[in-house]
Amino acid sequence: MANGQVYLYRFKVRDGNVYNEEHRILYCTDPTATTVDRRFPAPSPQDEEGVASRPPAGVVLYRDGMLIPCNPGGQTVGWEGDAAADDLPSNDRLVIYELPTRWSRAAAAGGIQVGNGTFRDVTGLITSATDDDLAVALPAIEQGHLLELGVNALELLPPADIDDVLTWGYGTANYFAAAFHLGLPPGQQAPTASTDLAALILACHRQGVRFFCDMAMAFGRNVPYRQVNFGDFLVQAGVGDPEEAGREGFGGDLFTYNYATESYHPFSGTRETLVPAREYMNPWPRPQGPPTAGPRTRIHEGVHGPLDDVLPPGWAAAGQREQHRLPGLPARFHRVGPAGLARPRRQRRPLPDRR
Repeated sequence: MANGQVYLYRFKVRDGNVYNEEHRILYCTDPTATTVDRRFPAPSPQDEEGVASRPPAGVVLYRDGMLIPCNPGGQTVGWEGDAAADDLPSNDRLVIYELPTRWSRAAAAGGIQVGNGTFRDVTGLITSATDDDLAVALPAIEQGHLLELGVNALELLPPADIDDVLTWGYGTANYFAAAFHLGLPPGQQAPTASTDLAALILACHRQGVRFFCDMAMAFGRNVPYRQVNFGDFLVQAGVGDPEEAGREGFGGDLFTYNYATESYHPFSGTRETLVPAREYMNPWPRPQGPPTAGPRTRIHEGVHGPLDDVLPPGWAAAGQREQHRLPGLPARFHRVGPAGLARPRRQRRPLPDRR
């Protein structure tokens, strides 16, 4: 690998999708990719059993022996100058504005208005037109509108990558990458989702505005583990799996949070006994959040299922939506629940032969 070079990459696996009769060889996205580029869908593998799947490529920068998250153009996220947590509003003084990113700009399409906003458009809503360091030239919205409303916390509907172009963000595909389409303003050739989301968070903090992001962890759509390892991470619908009871996948796959097995850790690669989906989601319910989410995140399950089995011990109280303070970390909270009743642990299902 060349020092300073940006690489697009994918994994080649034998398809583990339980809904496919044939389990052929295909490319899939890295489940832990921090940036994806949807301009370059995967080709069909040259193997005799190869089949087209067309997932986006992962993006990474190789520098001084390290793999570094970056945009496809090589720009990296920097958190220099970020406000200290103690300088931001406390939980009991928040005025939260919840916003789908796409609603930050409107465009005409076929005689109707369509929201096609990006992270940069949202940045314009919380920056002052007189602030040379933060102001964004966005004539389609009112600069600094949220500041005029007196808002001091912004909750962005899920900003993680998703297949859909015009969407609220539910049905996540790539949980650790900023949404490709929300980092590609009209007329721009290359996506800058990672740095645009980071810039939005920094702009919020510089204006004294807390930043939260919505996160649906109960289900995803076209997540890479559908191909990589369906049985350890996802619930097969309609076969009597107790983890399906009372839950809705909304056209996607439910994650399984009650299935312990000996497997490889999603991040460290060590082989151990674990609940794979819990470990996969574990970077999210933490004060620092995942790499692209910034230092203060908000997770949200709503009606999509219980969180008592995915959050670390002591974080969730059963039955109600509550605010939580993490031990030793004042003035931060996570909205969780409803936790629901404990569900029976499921038995191991037969998995496709991946040899």
